[in-house]
Amino acid sequence: MNALSLHPLFITVLMILLLFSFCRSLGISYPGSFLAVSALCFSNTILTHTSFGWFDTDGYNVFFPVLILFTLSHAFRKDNRWHYFYLCLAGVFVGIYSGAWSVWWLPFYIIVAGLFVYTLRIIADDAKKQLKVGILRTSLSVLIFAGAAYGSVLIISGRTGLKQVFLLPFSIWSDRTNICLNGFWPNISAKIVELMPVHFSEIISWLGGRTVLLCTIGGIAGMFISKDYLKSYPERKLIVYTLFIWWVVTGVLSYFSRKFVLLLAIPVGIFYGKIYDWLDIFTTGLLAKVFSSQRKAAKIKTGILVSLFLAAVLLISAMHIRSERKVHLL
Repeated sequence: MNALSLHPLFITVLMILLLFSFCRSLGISYPGSFLAVSALCFSNTILTHTSFGWFDTDGYNVFFPVLILFTLSHAFRKDNRWHYFYLCLAGVFVGIYSGAWSVWWLPFYIIVAGLFVYTLRIIADDAKKQLKVGILRTSLSVLIFAGAAYGSVLIISGRTGLKQVFLLPFSIWSDRTNICLNGFWPNISAKIVELMPVHFSEIISWLGGRTVLLCTIGGIAGMFISKDYLKSYPERKLIVYTLFIWWVVTGVLSYFSRKFVLLLAIPVGIFYGKIYDWLDIFTTGLLAKVFSSQRKAAKIKTGILVSLFLAAVLLISAMHIRSERKVHLL
């Protein structure tokens, strides 16, 4: 029994390591990646749903989506055989995820939407000679990824799991209770609490407060105007599009059900980590001009100040969540 109580902590450790590596692959600095992981782990849904002895496996809803995105980013870095190997591997991870949570199709559809937007960007940017090649390669990638995902779902979750990808999106509001009761690890409390509507201010509070929300919006802007994005790394553009769609879709769905706040915490954490790099670059240049100091020395000073500020915001949020839980228990 004690070994099972450690299971959520084990998943959380894997989730932290994976998210840190994923942020680094997006070009986010080491301090920014650390802050991204901290923003995710200090959110209310993670703090309350991945603790020692917790009966549910909500950590899967962070671990598997990030794992799938990480694998897809590797696929678009590779050519020839390795490209298709990682696409198939990402599809297999979708199948495994379908056995852990019955709403697996939501992250899957969001990723497919990101691939579609990425294809539209190829049409808008590429030269005519490379246009057909780019569209064909991306379309083939989507078909291979979707085919591997559907095949894996059929093998792991059976026909019932495969039907969910076509039927559940239309019945999610009429029969929301069964969504969380079907699966390897049914969530009984979903009947009472997790599928209730949530006020917008409550969602912001769970994710860390208004400051975290503002930093998230700044991180989104930083993603789209950063040098790494402008250098046309295909995998980074794909992930940026997907994360933005993820942020919008899960943000809307979180208003109708608190269960989706856990999925919303993924892009919020990543964008919060990105704001560090953006603020660091801006304040470094500003200090170097105002105080006529060397850029390297200014970068060290601003890095420390920005890190302390963003870390303090997260710690204050975590302390607020802890005090609220104490009052609730009393």
